[in-house]
Amino acid sequence: MQVKIDPREVLRYLGGKGRHADSQVEQLVADVIIETARQCEPRCTYRLFEVDREEGGLRLRRTSVVLAGKAIARHLHGSASCAVMAVTIGSGIDRLMQQYSHTDLARSLVVDACATAAVESVCDAVEEDIRTVARKKKLCITRRFSPGYGDLPVELQPDILRILEAHKKIGLAVTDSCMLTPSKSVTAIIGLREQPPGDAAKSCTECTGSAACRFRREETPSDA
Repeated sequence: MQVKIDPREVLRYLGGKGRHADSQVEQLVADVIIETARQCEPRCTYRLFEVDREEGGLRLRRTSVVLAGKAIARHLHGSASCAVMAVTIGSGIDRLMQQYSHTDLARSLVVDACATAAVESVCDAVEEDIRTVARKKKLCITRRFSPGYGDLPVELQPDILRILEAHKKIGLAVTDSCMLTPSKSVTAIIGLREQPPGDAAKSCTECTGSAACRFRREETPSDA
């Protein structure tokens, strides 16, 4: 799987939303994109699950995993099944950020932004794969929804990795504080449904931290 790192996304993660970067910053970003891409080892896995609705939340059929909270219930409204995915770009990025954190803090921050853009690009590719599978079933998909969004507890991470066998398949683990390791990794849930959701476009409007987030996307009428 090829990693694509969009320099515009890198600048957004660096807090450059709406501002033109000077030539020095642009060159630094271009150089670090190449360096970061060389360190990326993208790996992914996902599974489809039927969804059973019960009093405590949404249970992934034939598992003990229950998706609790109002936000995920809204997100999967109308979805009889969902895809649970896990993505990582490997531990080389963590080593690179650690290296530069001691020698070149500015470059370390750019590596971090490039790595974030990289893992999101891999997530986009997996999402497209899931979309293809859904189309074969004459279904549509929702956008991605991760533990920690809204009131879906981040403590769900160990269960997600367990049902995906993510440690064995892609080398993904979770700490006692429910942080994924390698750090540039993502788990997410995508609903499969007969009708396209009204929130199919990427949006920050439902995130509980969006008001204070410096990475927030500019919403447009097409995002609504």
